[in-house]
Amino acid sequence: MPRDLPQVVLLSSAESDGDDGIWQFHLKLSHGESLLSARDFEPNVSGERLELLALVRGLEAIDRPSRVQVVTDSRYVKRMLRYGLEEWRENDWCWEHYGSFVPIKHRDLWQRVDRAFQIHALETRRWRIDRGHGATTRRAPRRSVVAHAAHSHEDRSLPRRARQWVADEVRRFGEGTVAPVLAAV
Repeated sequence: MPRDLPQVVLLSSAESDGDDGIWQFHLKLSHGESLLSARDFEPNVSGERLELLALVRGLEAIDRPSRVQVVTDSRYVKRMLRYGLEEWRENDWCWEHYGSFVPIKHRDLWQRVDRAFQIHALETRRWRIDRGHGATTRRAPRRSVVAHAAHSHEDRSLPRRARQWVADEVRRFGEGTVAPVLAAV
C-alpha cells in the first residue's frame, strides 16, 4: 500500500453495564485534525463483542483508503489483530482447539475487520500505558483515568504530544466512562 495515504488514528472503546453496552470511537488524522466521533448504545451486547463492534464501526467510517493506527484498551482486540486475523482467514475462520478446528467467536465482526484491512493498511506500534483500573470494561472514576493518562511517563517510546492527545481524548469521552488509555496495537 502506498506510503502517501493519509494516516488515521482510530481510538475505540466500549463499556458495559450488565447485558447492555456502549461503544464509541474517535477518528483523527495523525496531525490532530478530528474527523469523526460516534457513540451508541447496544442492547444485549457486552464484553468482547462490544469492544469489537467499536473497532468495526470505526474502520467502516473511514471514507477512503488510509494507514490506520488502532488505539484501544481491549486486550482481546489487540491480541487478535496482532496474532489471529491472518491465521483465521487461512483456516476458513476457525482456530485449532485440542486437535480440531472450531469456528472463532464473533466471526461476522472479524470478517468485517478483515474486509476493512483489505482497503486500509494497519500500522502497528508497541505502546503501553496501563489503565488506572482493572482489565474489564466497566465504569470508572473519570478523574483517575484522566490523571493516569495525563501523568503516565513510564513508557518513553510514546511521544509527549501523543500522551497529551490521549489525555485530551479521555476528557472528551465524558464523565465517568472508561476510555482508552493507550494500548496501541
